[in-house]
Parts: sequence; structure tokens; C-alpha cells
Amino acid sequence: MPQFDRRATYVLALLGDTSHTPYHVGAYEALAQTPAPLELMPDWLCGSSAGAITAAIIAGNKPDRRGPALHEYLEFCTSGPLADVPSRRSPFDRVRRQLGLASQIERRRFETTKMLLRLVDFDLINHGPMRLTMVATNAVSGHWRIFDNRHGWISPEHVLASGLASPENEGVSIDGELYWNDDHLPFTALETLLRGEPDELVAFVVDPWSRAAPSPVTLTEKRSRAKEVANATRLVKNIDSVANQFSLQNAARVSAFRPLSAATAEPGRLDIVHALMARDVSAAPDPVTPHKARQTAYEMVSRATHAAPWNRPRDASTAVHKIAAEGGISTKTYETIAAAPVASHQSRVAEALSSEESDILKKLRSTLIAGTTASYLDALSPEPPRSDRKPSPLQRPSLNFALEGAQAWQDEVVWGSQFDLVVNYGLAGEADLGGVRSQLLDTLIDRPALTLGITIVPKGLLLVDGIAARDARFENGALTGDRPRFKLAAPPRAETSDEESEPHGIHVVISVGGALIHSFFLEIHPVDALGSAAHAPIMIDLDLQAIAAAKPEERIAELFITSKGDSWLVYWNIDGVRGEPEVTSVVTPSKLKAAYDSLIVDDIRKIANNALWKTIDEKLTLPSDDTARALAQEAMQAAVTVGSKLYHLLSEDPVFQKMFERIEELPFGARIAVITDSVVFPWEMLYPLTYIDGYPPENYQPPRFWGNRFVIESLLIVTSTAEKLPSNRQQAGQFHVTMGLNDSIDQEKTWQGRNLLPVKLQKDFFDQSLAPRGKYAVGYDQVVAAFRDQAANPSLIYFFCHGTADILEFEKSKQFTAFHVTGPPFANWPLVFVNACDAGNISPVSFLSFRKEFRKRRSAGLVAPSFPVPTLFAAVFARTFIERYADRKPVGQILFDLRRDLLADNNPLGLWYSLQCPLDLKAPV
Repeated sequence: MPQFDRRATYVLALLGDTSHTPYHVGAYEALAQTPAPLELMPDWLCGSSAGAITAAIIAGNKPDRRGPALHEYLEFCTSGPLADVPSRRSPFDRVRRQLGLASQIERRRFETTKMLLRLVDFDLINHGPMRLTMVATNAVSGHWRIFDNRHGWISPEHVLASGLASPENEGVSIDGELYWNDDHLPFTALETLLRGEPDELVAFVVDPWSRAAPSPVTLTEKRSRAKEVANATRLVKNIDSVANQFSLQNAARVSAFRPLSAATAEPGRLDIVHALMARDVSAAPDPVTPHKARQTAYEMVSRATHAAPWNRPRDASTAVHKIAAEGGISTKTYETIAAAPVASHQSRVAEALSSEESDILKKLRSTLIAGTTASYLDALSPEPPRSDRKPSPLQRPSLNFALEGAQAWQDEVVWGSQFDLVVNYGLAGEADLGGVRSQLLDTLIDRPALTLGITIVPKGLLLVDGIAARDARFENGALTGDRPRFKLAAPPRAETSDEESEPHGIHVVISVGGALIHSFFLEIHPVDALGSAAHAPIMIDLDLQAIAAAKPEERIAELFITSKGDSWLVYWNIDGVRGEPEVTSVVTPSKLKAAYDSLIVDDIRKIANNALWKTIDEKLTLPSDDTARALAQEAMQAAVTVGSKLYHLLSEDPVFQKMFERIEELPFGARIAVITDSVVFPWEMLYPLTYIDGYPPENYQPPRFWGNRFVIESLLIVTSTAEKLPSNRQQAGQFHVTMGLNDSIDQEKTWQGRNLLPVKLQKDFFDQSLAPRGKYAVGYDQVVAAFRDQAANPSLIYFFCHGTADILEFEKSKQFTAFHVTGPPFANWPLVFVNACDAGNISPVSFLSFRKEFRKRRSAGLVAPSFPVPTLFAAVFARTFIERYADRKPVGQILFDLRRDLLADNNPLGLWYSLQCPLDLKAPV
């Protein structure tokens, strides 16, 4: 068995119509079933035409589910609705429509959509490890467009646009434009390999057309053969073009960006394995059965994996290996560049540039990436080495994360070994685990001084020295002092037998002045021996210059609280003092829930049920009569009791006690960031003095509530893919509000005969102040339609309804759940305000499912109640909040000011609302 280079990215390109699906499946199975530990499971799927559907099914299923899903899709293609799809539009389309064929085409599209929704997990596509690229044609301009799950959201519409040929695809609307699959397009999806930096790439292309065949006799045979020849010629030219362009881009890069003193340059490499099948499954007169086609592809690709022709000398950057159906492997290499001296390359390119007729010049001009031509040509001219020379835009510096240790390499560590996670700044190396880069990082780093906070949260790994946070300091463009280093250990294999299916790795949080700007997960693979599971490093773009220009407000405290079984792992950075990671022992999630249910819930319900809240006016003011004042005092005393109980319940654990002691020393108005994987505490309600039902009276001091003293944000740490918070905390675009209202609330018996109705109040406010800048919807159907309107680009999404922990109720018979939230990313990082009123079982962990789904769609986060909120108060509070948000005040400051104003009026209900997004978020200009 050959030794496979797991540093390489393995690509599978799938093309052809649905009759070629058996070839797709056979090729994938051959790669996926390569014997362990040398699995060649594709890292990247490129699909066009029907190959896009196959690719989506593979990427949209976990490995153990791919086989059954592909088998079902094969049945769908060979005997289902797609089996008899016409392959071209003809002059008889109008007659066919009259005969009912149009309805059959619509049925095929409907059935294909239903099949995709059944077989494909689009959330896995968009957040999973496998890269997926597809292509479709703009029906108006005729230009093709690449859909890539690393650069945008993939939905069923994208797959339909790419996967259904134009006869049965009347076009799919994407971003307001019509797309379909034009199967005349000379595209294999391999062109996407040219869009990144050079890498170690091995791409398998399944070719069902290139073959010798008997001379056709009948008209049907001639048409079939003409189709084969046209497709085969087009594919061969396409492969050759991609190989040429990749080689020439490498030549330009090596000539431009390696110093003249270097003896050699080592650019990226591309090996294309061109596997020729026996013949088109649908071709007459001797069609291949689906089973035979699948077996043929499996055998052809298996032959390639056994030969491994890409394990070749590094004397050429690009090679195409043709695997013939009748046996034999031939290899064509392209321009030799890797081993030649750089000075020689510069001389050759300079000579080429002096001749207007030079073929090299023509190729360079035609293949250089748009927007970088000038920098390429400038760099190609001979130039003496300079010590202050900047790296090229295509070799951008980055914050790179690497593992160091005798038993660590790339993203692998040996079970039970110790290793270091080290942060570097510069060009990425082959041993790097991953990193963060920015096109404009130089500009920011070149400032006199910059400090990035880097905090890690290990998952399935152990911190050896207890230090989970380091600073990366830059002065005048250089990383100063020691490189940030974290000491870790992999657990012994015996201790992880029940958890080996869970990913191991590091959550990385990057902050500036305590403001979280980026978080991502670096997966690390514990192995028995190095070299068995390493993957290509991830690289994450981060525009730090935009973040510096936005000047996020400094947080004086960062609290990290993550789940660890039935405990919490807690560490903090408070006013420059860092606490070591510690695990709670006295207070656990289960104990706190039990205490909450027995000691807190009844008090909270009494406060929420106070009849006083139905007398509040449109300015959040309570009546001034003695009865109202007595009720307000009663509610405030009960709230102080609740806050005291919560504070002291948590303080029983020494881990929380140490953290709370530090927080109590912070000045008024201090900004605090709480970063967590799922833990939600009602921080605003915490009250540090002992006070139970009026005793001791001297401890009745409502200004001591944390919500009255501090501006607090609670942010979710990502658990898988990278996530950037808005670099500019002022939202982009124009201010737009999408409101969803349960208008049946006003018809409830409790509001009959009252002048101030909760829903009418908000409708009137919208009509008077917001109408040109948004819309509101009432009832389930309207709310769902408004929420899914992708053209709206809201800045604020607001729900006013009844609800429970995981359900929002806009009509009694229909439920709005977190599943309704799934969809493509929002454009303008909207704030989501979930104002669920009079909900019977709201708690601090309510709406967590909504919170996670909205974050996946790139919302900025949530404002939501931690406890049940009286209906009228909720309506008036929200109106005041939206009014101030539209005036572009920071969301944290809005809530802070409202709480303080309400507490001064003996109203504790402002403390009920928690801020689960960046506290400095502001509406658009």
C-alpha cells in the first residue's frame, strides 16, 4: 500500500447528468474505503450538473449515513422521477407542454426538492468539515457563479440551480437573480482550485465520456456519440487549462515573492487524477447498467489509489495522471518550477516580458487573478533584496497556531503526551494547525502598539500549567517578547474510550481590550502514531484594521464559564488579574436548578403577577398613589430577596466566590463580558448583601444590584466552525425593523375595557415612528413569511408573543420553534429581541435553542427575558428600547439606563432582561 501524504487536500470532482450518478457513487466509495489508517476520504467536493446533487448528499451526511443516502439517491435517479428527464429543450416544447409534459417536469423538480430535504442535512453542509463547491449559470447575463460553503450559505435552492438541467429547471431565484444549470457550460468545478493560495491538492475527476467506440450507424447512435465527443473534448481542454493556470500562477508567485538569496522555492502542487470510465450509462446501443457503472468507477479509482501517481518527485508543480479504462496510467507534467533557482526564474520571466510575442506573457496576462495583475507584474521585475520588503498580498502574514512537542505534528498528538500550543505571527508553515489572517493586518500591526488577548478553552484535552490566557503584543509591525504558549496534554486512551467519538481540540477566543472579536475551534486528533489522521490547516480571515477603526469599548472583566460534565470550568481576567481555570464542586448545574425551582421560582411568579404592572403608562411610569407605591415597594423587596438568594447560592462554591470578590471591587459602570458555551445566569439580578424578606433592613439597598452597577454582555463561544462578531459594532446597511406580533393578546379577557392595549400600543408606535423603515406581521403565517423574507435585511428582529423555554406562540394552534430559524446568514448582523411575555416557565436558560440558531445565521445576538415578564410592561419596555436603539445608542447602554431609571421608580422588572450580544452594538447610521 502506498504512503499517502495527509498534508494534501483530497478533492473529488463530480460532473455529468443523472445517468452518471452510479459513477459518482463508485468513485466516492473507492476513496472512502481506502484501508485504514490511510483513508482518502475527500476533504473537498466539486460538483456540477447532477454531480452537484451527489456532492451535496455526501457533504450533507455523516460518514455512517452516506452509504444509505447515496443508495436511495441512486434508486431515485435510475428508477424514480429523474429517470426519464429529457436532455435538451427542443422546438416541440410548446407541444409537449400542451400534452402535459410541463406538469411532469414540475413534478420532477418537486420530487427532487423533497428528496434533498429528506436526504441532506444542510446545517451539516454549512457547519461541517467538508468543503463543497458547485456552479450555476445566471439566466440573464450567462455568466457562471460558484457557490462555496466556505464563503457563503448553501441551501436547497443552490443545489437545484446547479443540479437540474435547464429543460426541467425553469430557474431558481438566488439573491434576487435567476440561475439554472446550463449543461453546455465548459466547467468541471476544478476552476475553484485556482482561487486560493497554492496548496497540496490531489483532485480526482470522474470522466464518463472519454472513450473509443464503434462507428455510429443510426441517428440515435450518432447523436449519442456526438454528445460524448463534445463533452469529452470539453472536459480534456478544461483539465488542461486548469493545470496550466495553476502552474503559471505558481511560477509568478515563486518569481515574485521568494528572496533572491533562496536557492529554491517550494510552491503548491496540484495532481489531477483523470479517471476514464467505460462509456456513458445512457449511451446506445449497449448501455452499461447502473451496477456495472458503479463497479467500474470503484475499480478505476481504486486502481489510482493503489498506484498513487501523485507520490512523485517535486520537479513540477502540476501533473495530470490519466487512468485509462483498458488499463495503464500516463502522466503529463507541466512547467517545471519547484527545483529551479529563483534567480533563473526571474531571468526567464524578465526575458519573456521583453518580448511582446512571448507565449508566457500572454498566458500570464490571461491567467493572473483579477485585481492582482499589477502586483504580479511589479514583483516580476528584477529587484535587489530589501530587509524591509513586505510579504505579497498572496502571502499574507497571519496569526498561526502550531503544536510543538516530540509527539505532536500538525493537528495530531499521541495519546497521553504533553505538547505546547504556540502562537506565531508571519507566513504559515506546513506544520501549522491553523490560524487567523487579515488582508490588512500589516496596517494594524504597524501601529506603535497593539495587544491581542488570546484565551483557549480545551475540549477533551488538559491544561498542564493552568494558564489559559496570554497576550500577543505587537510593536511597529513585529510580535514582541515571548510567543504566546499554552501547555497541554492529551488524555491516556484508556480514559477516553467512551468519548473518542467527540472531537478533541481548542476553542480559541481573540479579544481587543476585553472585547471579543473572533472565536473558532481548532480540532486536534489524539492518535496512536503520528501521520495517520492529519488534515490541512484551517485559515480564517480576520479584518483587524476594521476592528481597530471601530474601536470596540473596553471590557474591564472577562469571565469564561463552560460546561464540564455536571460542573463548570471557570476562569477570568478581571481588571488585569487573571484567575487560573478551576472546576466548581459545591455548585453544579443540577444543584443550581434544584435550588432555583425550590427557592426562586415562587418569588419570581409573585413579582410578575403583581397587579401593579397593568397600571403602568406609556412612559414606564407607575401611579403615584399610596396603594401603588406600597405594591411597588413589595415587589422591589421581593426582587432584592431573589437577587440575594441567587448571589449566595453561587457564592457557596469557592470558585465563584473568588470571582465575585474581584467583581465587587470594580467601579460603577464597568463593562463585563461573560463568554460561555451554554451557561446562562441572570447576572443583572445578582445582589451581594444578605436580605431575606425584609431582614436585615439595613441591607435593603437596591442600587447594589449588578444590573444597576455594571454593563454586562453574555456571549456564546462557538463549538465548531469559526465565527466573527461584527468588526464594526455599528451595523451596516439601513435601519430596518421586522416585527412579529401575537395580536390575539389584545383580545384576552384581562385587557377588555382597558385604554392601553399591549399589541395596539406597538402597532401604533410602528405606524407613527417606524413604518418607512420596516414592517410588522401578525399571526403565525405572516410572521413566518416576514421572517423568511431575505430581501428585508433587518437590523432588528422583534417578537412579541407568549412563549415557553423553546416555543414562541403567535397562534394557539401553531408553534414557532428554533427549527424555523434555520436559513442563510443575515447580511447586517441583526439584533434579535425575543419579548415573550406572561410565559409560565421562562428561566435563565430559556431561548438557548433560539440563541444558538440565530448565532449560526450571523445575528449579533439576543435581548431576552430571564424570567416571566408582565405583558403590558413588556410592550412598553420594548417600545422604549426600540426607540432608543433607532437613535443609534449602544444596546448595552440602553438597557443599563433603563434599568437604573426603573429601579429609581421602585420597579425591578428591567433587571429581568439579559443582554446576549455585544454591549456596544449600535443601529446603522
